Amino acid sequence: MTTGVPLYQAAQSPDPPEHLSETSKERWRKIVAECVIDSAAIPILTSYLTALDRVEEARREIARIGPLIKDRFGVVKANPWVAIERDSTLIMHRAFRLLGFDQEPRDSKQSRLPFE
Repeated sequence: MTTGVPLYQAAQSPDPPEHLSETSKERWRKIVAECVIDSAAIPILTSYLTALDRVEEARREIARIGPLIKDRFGVVKANPWVAIERDSTLIMHRAFRLLGFDQEPRDSKQSRLPFE
């Protein structure tokens, strides 16, 4: 079925966005090499990997600072990185589903996730 949306082949796959971490750039390359990614899915893949980077950054900051902080009045409140981690995790999970990575593989021997 042709939808009119260009499909990227491994030879012409778009380069990963510059703002991604090196780990996410490698994931990008592996995903576009092993999966059929059309031009409509590129922004979703970008959102997925950007959110994944943000989750990892937030987790590092939470580990460094802790989940609770004191404000300028000495009142204990949630570290803002906790909300960033939560929101980025939601974005990542939605993009994961939109990309179809949550579907069962057609061949039981084949993993659906290209980066496993």
